[in-house]
Amino acid sequence: MSQQIKAEKISTPESGYLYLGTTDSYPISDYDGNHGASGRPDFLYGSDTGPRVVEFYAPWCPHCKKMRPHYIAYAQRVTKLVNETAPGQEIKFYAISCVVHSMICKDYKITGYPRIFAFLPGQHTPAMDVFPKMPHPFELMDKLGLYVDEDTKLRNNYVPESESLADRVVSLMIRGEMSHPRSKRDTFHDAVLSFNFSMRNLFTTHGPLSDDASKTLHQWLSFLRKAIPRQLVEIHRVIDSVLNDFDSAIKSEENMVAILDRFPKPVRSDWSDSCTKGQSGMGYTCGLWDLFHIASIGIVEWNTNAREDRSKAVSAVDAGNVLRDFIAHFFGCDECRTNFLKAYDSCELDRCNRLRPTMITTAWNEFPFWLFEMHNAVNLRLMREQANEETRTLTEEDERRSQWPTRLECPGCFNNTNGSFIKEAVLQHLRIEYWPDDQITQEYRKRLGETLDGRQPHTMLFAITLLCGLVTLVLLLGYLVRKSLLRRRRNLNIKAN
Repeated sequence: MSQQIKAEKISTPESGYLYLGTTDSYPISDYDGNHGASGRPDFLYGSDTGPRVVEFYAPWCPHCKKMRPHYIAYAQRVTKLVNETAPGQEIKFYAISCVVHSMICKDYKITGYPRIFAFLPGQHTPAMDVFPKMPHPFELMDKLGLYVDEDTKLRNNYVPESESLADRVVSLMIRGEMSHPRSKRDTFHDAVLSFNFSMRNLFTTHGPLSDDASKTLHQWLSFLRKAIPRQLVEIHRVIDSVLNDFDSAIKSEENMVAILDRFPKPVRSDWSDSCTKGQSGMGYTCGLWDLFHIASIGIVEWNTNAREDRSKAVSAVDAGNVLRDFIAHFFGCDECRTNFLKAYDSCELDRCNRLRPTMITTAWNEFPFWLFEMHNAVNLRLMREQANEETRTLTEEDERRSQWPTRLECPGCFNNTNGSFIKEAVLQHLRIEYWPDDQITQEYRKRLGETLDGRQPHTMLFAITLLCGLVTLVLLLGYLVRKSLLRRRRNLNIKAN
């Protein structure tokens, strides 16, 4: 598209939706389920339908959230051009939240988000895939049977070439700002919610999981059973129940949900504020990153406790492969999934040499440290893409802000010579952040505290010295001024006499 898309403040959408309940989403209609008891909207299942475009999305998907203003702008542009060049005709625009209306999305075999399809009048099968190559409005009109003569197209400077909206859409950060202050209680709570959410959204069809997906799920749950601390009872009881009845669980979503419904729901049903950024119902990807980091620290703990029986240990490369396959099969955000798999499979951050099958203790630590670096790399890439979209140059300070932890949070994590991260210190910091408090964590926390305390006295001494110097200078100046005034007064008295 030729016009610039600017991010503007929008009204807050209803939970579970991106467009419903907002004032800026015209002409998009977000299906709310109130169009009949069947829960099957006429614009998808009815026979008396006109040309329309439908987006299938998940509100937690970062790429879907970033797509929102572009889809609205595209719909407005098409609607305007239809009104101007094809009076009496129309193309309607809709949206379906696959979190709220999962059965509809299963009917249309939606396995990743976002998906945008164009439908001919009266047809239930999509006529064309509108994403990622967004057709010019005239192309869309031609495809959907709205006639526009060639002279009109020429007058509107139409060039028959599709535009790539995907190239212009930048994903939001997967987890968001890593530097947001949060408690460990929030971290564990968010991880539990995202684990439960992922388990309730494994199925993208009405049938059973495929053989590959079933194998991946079994490996993932078996991995988490080892890697997640026992204190997270909410996760372990689900893992145990699903694995104990695995053949039944993978047959249908109903069977899986029946197992999950055996356990009480969390008292707090929303992700923490540091994850949601004030958007109710959001936070899934943020909590999922928490789960990944917890598991990355946990598998090192598992291996450490399994020293006497190395057959139970999990190598760094096996841990990485399990995570990779889980994302490949069960993470619905298309752009996020594609970026992660591309980075993993192309050995970014020297992954292929760092994550090895060896059982040497030092090799285990490569998995949590590689995941930490990958997360920082994702944040930096997204910040750079955002800067490009806003046509501004990213400063060194901007790049530093994208990295976690900050120097303030962990001064001992940085090499003072070149500013790089110190691996051992970062691993200790990760254990403090993502593992329950124990003697080791307390020792690491003490070391971090000593590092901070070691900086504070120097700062305090400097401040006190500076203050004393200023006070002395003020007193000295006051003394000199007073002395000068007394001398002048004495001289005046002498002259007067």
